[in-house]
Amino acid sequence: MRASPALHAISDDPHRSPEPRESQGPRGSREPHEPGAPLAEWDAGTLGCGELVLELRTRIVALPGPYLLTRTMWLECVSDRAYADREALARDVVRVLREELAHLLADGVALVQFDEPVLSEVVFGRARQNRSFMCGALGEKLDVEPELAFAARLLDELGAGLPSDRLALHVCRGNWSPDETVALSGDYTALLPLLARVPMRTLFLELCTPRAGDEHVLAALPPEKRVGVGVVNQKHAAIESREAICTEAERVIEYLGPDRVLLNPDCGFATFADNPLADRTIAQAKLAASAAAARVLRARHGLGG
Repeated sequence: MRASPALHAISDDPHRSPEPRESQGPRGSREPHEPGAPLAEWDAGTLGCGELVLELRTRIVALPGPYLLTRTMWLECVSDRAYADREALARDVVRVLREELAHLLADGVALVQFDEPVLSEVVFGRARQNRSFMCGALGEKLDVEPELAFAARLLDELGAGLPSDRLALHVCRGNWSPDETVALSGDYTALLPLLARVPMRTLFLELCTPRAGDEHVLAALPPEKRVGVGVVNQKHAAIESREAICTEAERVIEYLGPDRVLLNPDCGFATFADNPLADRTIAQAKLAASAAAARVLRARHGLGG
């Protein structure tokens, strides 16, 4: 359900990773690792989360969103043994995520992405009664407007007081099967008020698949929002050409302008570690094609970089 951390901006990226903070408290000691060394050879007990991110030279970290966590963890007759209601659970979820977010930002992560794939289940799930993303984990289907308002409030609380240009939101329609026919369909119209409101400046959106509908609705987003355009479909083995990716991106550039557009996969290549949607070779080829397209688009639109 998460978009790949290999993000290719068309525009010059003004949000360089800041210098990492000096580690606070005892971290232990370790020998410098060799580039490319397997993680299994590292002493994980002496390496903090933020340090690990920087060692791997990762610019983006993805975390589950507060609505996703709250919705999937709240189970009647189970969760209410510990929490008075779902809102009480949500407060703890937001608190824990804010603590993690603060550490990641302080340790130099350029962009923290929150995954909220269940938002598509809220707005599109009623249209079909068969099995879809998250399956039975969500329990009963709930009313759309109250749920979207609840999700927006949690995202507002999560990002309150933090730099919006270092926060991102990812939305997709389900990434549990390569079969497109079992995933949800619908454009972003119903989600536009939430996407416009949340304190995440960057939106990573599924757009390559026809299930995502027409991209022109994104023109209604506020001008400060950047859109990560899904330009490769991780569910398909065929490698998109550089030219096809450029064409896909140009359709969104027409509405948003080149300085607000980023290129990314529709979603992650390996939602489940033991059952990836694409093997490593395919994933690398799709990302390489995206990077090549980004270079063409930068030159075409005079953005440099």
